[in-house]
Amino acid sequence: MGLFTARAVEGLKDEGRVLLAYGASERTPMLALKVQNALSDLNLAHEAVYPDFNRYFGAEAIGSAADLYILRPTSKTRPAVAARVERYSTAIYTHGPQSIESGAVASPDRPAAFDADLLVGDWPKQLSQPRVKLTTWLAKPHATAPSKVAIAVPSGLEAALPRLLLATRAAHVRVHLAAPPRSLPPLSAVYEITADGAVLDAVRLPPPADEEGRVLRRILDNGHGKLANTWREGLIAVAQSRGVALTKNDARALIRQAAPWAETGTVLEMPLHRLESLASEVAGTVAALPADRPRRAASARVRWRRSRGRRRPRGRARRGRSAGRPDRGCQDRRGPPSSPSRSGRAPWPAPCCGWRRRRPPAVRNRLCRAARPGRRPRARRRG
Repeated sequence: MGLFTARAVEGLKDEGRVLLAYGASERTPMLALKVQNALSDLNLAHEAVYPDFNRYFGAEAIGSAADLYILRPTSKTRPAVAARVERYSTAIYTHGPQSIESGAVASPDRPAAFDADLLVGDWPKQLSQPRVKLTTWLAKPHATAPSKVAIAVPSGLEAALPRLLLATRAAHVRVHLAAPPRSLPPLSAVYEITADGAVLDAVRLPPPADEEGRVLRRILDNGHGKLANTWREGLIAVAQSRGVALTKNDARALIRQAAPWAETGTVLEMPLHRLESLASEVAGTVAALPADRPRRAASARVRWRRSRGRRRPRGRARRGRSAGRPDRGCQDRRGPPSSPSRSGRAPWPAPCCGWRRRRPPAVRNRLCRAARPGRRPRARRRG
C-alpha cells in the first residue's frame, strides 16, 4: 500500500487529496495498523476515515468491506516519498516480469570498454561514478554535462526508453535492459542507435544543416523544456537566417495551426506517436515561413538625411513658435521642406555648428527669441 500511495502522491496536484480504500477483517486488526504506519511514514495527514465504506460480494478475508481513507499531503510528504519510493519492492504481482516468482531485478555489471561519467538507475554500490535516480533523471536536467552516460532500465520500463535518451545531451549513452528490445526508439534525428542483445548504444549525431532538421534538433535537445517554446525559438532563428522578422505571436500561430497539442507539456511528456509525427509537423511550419519580406520605403525626411550624410537627432521634433527657425549664423542649414511638422513649419533643423546647443537652456531660449526678425525680446517683470 505504501508503493501505491507514493505513486498517487507523485501524480497529485497542489491542494489535492488521496482517497485510499483498504479493508481488514475483525480478526486481523494488525493489518490495518500496518497500513496506517506505512501512511504515517509518508507524512500524510488523515482528514477522515469512513469504516466499511465499500461493500463487496464475497471477499470474506477482509470482512466483505473496505474503509475509506481521506489523506492530505503535508510539506514533508514529497521529500518522504522521494526518499522511500526506491525502497519499495517492485515484485508485487502474481505473473509477469515484476512478479514474485521472477525474483529481484539484478543490477548490470560495469562494462569493461565503457567508462561512464554518470550512472543512472540501480547500479552496484562498489562503482565509484556519480549516480542519479531514474525519477530525478526524468524530472529535471542534470547539473553537469557528462559525455558518457550509462542507464540501467529495470524490467517493465522499456517503454520509457525514448524519454531516458532525450533527457540528456551526452555524446554517448549506453542503456542496459532486462531483455533484448523488440524495436528501436524513433530517434534517428538525434542518435545513431545500435543494439547488441540487451545493451543499446546511442551515439549523438552532429547538428543538421537543413532548416527543418535544425528546428527539430533544437526541440529534441531540450527535452525538459516546453515543446511549444523551443519550437517557437527555432522558427524565429530560421526566420532571422532568412532576413525575415518573425514575431513570437506569429510563430505561436504557426505552431497552433500545425500542432495544437504542442502547448500541453514538455518533450519528455509527449506520447510516442507525437514524437513520430513531430518531424513532418515541424517541416510544415518551416515551409509556412515567408521567404523574404520587402523593406518599407524610406520617408522624405530619412531620404533627405541620407543625402546630406547627417545623423538623426535624438528626441522628438520641436513644436511651437520656434520650430523650424535656424540658429544664428546658420541661415543656410534648414530642414527638409517636404516633411512639415504638425504646426505647418519645417521640422527640427539639421545639426550644424551647435551655436545654440552649447548654451544653458535659459540663455538658449532668450537668444532664440531675440534672433527672430522683427521681434524684440520681452522685458522681465519686476516686483
